[in-house]
Amino acid sequence: MRAGPTILGMGLGSAVLGLALVAAPASVGNGVAFGFAPTVDAFPPAWSRPDVNAQAEPLDGAEVVRSRVLVQRAMAAYPGPVIAENLRRVFVFRTLTFYGLAYGGTNSNDTVYLTNQGPERGYTERYIIGSFHHEFSSILFRNYARHLDRRAWKAANRPGFAYGDGGAAALKAGRASTAYEPRFMADGFMCEYATASLEEDFNTLAEAVFMSGPELRARLDDYPRLRRKAILLGRFYVAVDPGFAAGPFGELARLDQTRPTATAAPRRPQ
Repeated sequence: MRAGPTILGMGLGSAVLGLALVAAPASVGNGVAFGFAPTVDAFPPAWSRPDVNAQAEPLDGAEVVRSRVLVQRAMAAYPGPVIAENLRRVFVFRTLTFYGLAYGGTNSNDTVYLTNQGPERGYTERYIIGSFHHEFSSILFRNYARHLDRRAWKAANRPGFAYGDGGAAALKAGRASTAYEPRFMADGFMCEYATASLEEDFNTLAEAVFMSGPELRARLDDYPRLRRKAILLGRFYVAVDPGFAAGPFGELARLDQTRPTATAAPRRPQ
């Protein structure tokens, strides 16, 4: 799942619609169906349970074209078979709520759910494209679990570290900042939110590689724990599809075959 641009800062409008109340046709692009209003089959049946209480507000009409273009741009970063075999639908809503919490995005077996309230409220091009990479990485995380060395990933954390209880718990506790901070990077995490679960740790690093690959690569030698995870992430994506080998994931997968340019202790903020 993905937090909003300002964590829990987006108030829900009074027109939030229950999933059973709206039906809207989806547009289709690149073999993936797009939806911008909550249809009767938008979410898995289990998400209608009272404790989950999934609700969504339709996307503002003025944001439909921009949302579709940005998601298609995000999908273009993947080899075609990866999209074709793992993604069936993308919904972009104005708001999403689960468990009484505002979500910036989430995912199900073959569907990505995003939110967009316009760039003036923080839903920038970078945020929306990054959110897609974040959520789609969860689908790949589940579908290709055999390609991730979880033991090695956990071993990159400091001794005694324990992940939290997941993204929803982090949101509720106010520990879901997605700002990249050196103090977390020194411990092997991109941000505070990455400490919520191994999956969120994976998600935030995958998003960072897609959005800031060269910049991130340049800083990895300063953060040995994060570097170890980045290598595992690179191996994962290349194993999912060899088409990733020519890009930043391939470079990360090959890092263990090169000598780091720096071996100094991780820098911490003063």
